[in-house]
Amino acid sequence: EVRRCAFFFDVDGTLAEIQPRPELVSIPPRSLAVLEHLHVSDVPVAVISGRPLSQLDALLAPLNLPAAGVHGAERRTAAGQMQNLALNPDVFSAIERELAQACAEHPGLVLENKTVAFALHFRLAPELEDTARALAERFVERYEEVLTLQPGKCVFELKPRGASKGEVIRAFMQEPPFKGRRP
Repeated sequence: EVRRCAFFFDVDGTLAEIQPRPELVSIPPRSLAVLEHLHVSDVPVAVISGRPLSQLDALLAPLNLPAAGVHGAERRTAAGQMQNLALNPDVFSAIERELAQACAEHPGLVLENKTVAFALHFRLAPELEDTARALAERFVERYEEVLTLQPGKCVFELKPRGASKGEVIRAFMQEPPFKGRRP
């Protein structure tokens, strides 16, 4: 029965179609209406994505749902509390500078700063997949104490250690209104 469930939705490839560039993604009005119906019916709903929370909020507007962005590095609880796994700002800036320089050598490879993580997109140049993978692996190895690699659909993400969609769902399941329900 729906009343005993808690729903967790991803955005890209689930609530929204994959697009050539991340900023072209939109969630269809019908999907937003279903999310709103569940939410107002007291069925716990959260959105879990690789996107930053700010982007999730823009895509879900006017809904303001519990959500986790950047694979759990950012999280807004059902009570509205913010929780973040953030890298040291100096280390983050150094990684960004080095990644930008490395990406500049490969037209078609797009670097996205997610404020707590980075994404190397190769959607516009699928032939750069191996290059993007090698670059991401090199950075994760170099900064292994703070970064981990998350492969995605036409993207390699470098996220803070400990950020995981599975872990963030477990955290939601420990709190009302998710607690005691079936995810």
